[in-house]
Amino acid sequence: MQASDSSTSANGPAPLGTVSAVDALVAALSERVLNAELRPGDRIRESPLASEYQVARHTARAALTKLTASGLLAYQPNRGWSVVEVSAEEFADITFLRIALEAQAMRELAVRGEKVGPLAQNLLGRLLDDSAARTWHERLKIDMDLHRALVDQAGSRRVSEIYREVQLLMSLYFVSRIEWFEGTPLTEFQDLHRRLCEAIDSGDPDRVERHLRQQLHYQIPA
Repeated sequence: MQASDSSTSANGPAPLGTVSAVDALVAALSERVLNAELRPGDRIRESPLASEYQVARHTARAALTKLTASGLLAYQPNRGWSVVEVSAEEFADITFLRIALEAQAMRELAVRGEKVGPLAQNLLGRLLDDSAARTWHERLKIDMDLHRALVDQAGSRRVSEIYREVQLLMSLYFVSRIEWFEGTPLTEFQDLHRRLCEAIDSGDPDRVERHLRQQLHYQIPA
């Protein structure tokens, strides 16, 4: 791993841009979970993990603990860590919170007369690019990045922080239901996101919320 197990060096504190081994391992495991290499319910053992990534066991433990705090992993005494399984009931509750956060943030953009920002525009362009052969895992990641960019554009640090936690659990559920997305017409998926950005650009907050609720009203079988 291209990271340091220490936050200091012989010359004092490490540069602010340095990524710790813990954070690098957190990122690597998160990527594996969200790409379905690690599935909901899969157990993760501390010692084999440390050997696989060539880090100290305390580093592996710290990363697993951090992922548990974020909601990606669960810990049980005498059983260790496992990837969280999100139920249909939990998904419905998460969706309720997600709509509330997104509606507030995106309505604010419309009220202020802001257009969709460059980052979100770039992500929308990638989502609409039919020339790129992408898996549904990749499309859903771009989808999540797009929604997060729009929420972040509203400028509330606290809303953005809470939204990231919500998105993590949402992504876990989507990964476990990827077969449903694979049966979804791509043009319909693309059009929903294009029309969401058009609604924001229109400056009409009610139009934004109506479309957002339509887009997030998933009918995924349990």
